[in-house]
Amino acid sequence: MPPNEKSIMDIFIEGIHARTRGDASGANPYPVADRNHPVWIEGWRIYDTLQEVPPTEADLLERLARGDLH
Repeated sequence: MPPNEKSIMDIFIEGIHARTRGDASGANPYPVADRNHPVWIEGWRIYDTLQEVPPTEADLLERLARGDLH
């Protein structure tokens, strides 16, 4: 990974932090066509599903490859 590129887990955590700050989902800094967009949203939504175990980076990559992230 290039030094300036963020990992999938970093993007996921950014979404969590945005929700914690009270940011709306529309505050997603990644364009809809960007592969990081659904990962950020998944982090932002984690509070809605606190009953679930948070995904690992491998889980996020697999779900992203399958197109399962919203």
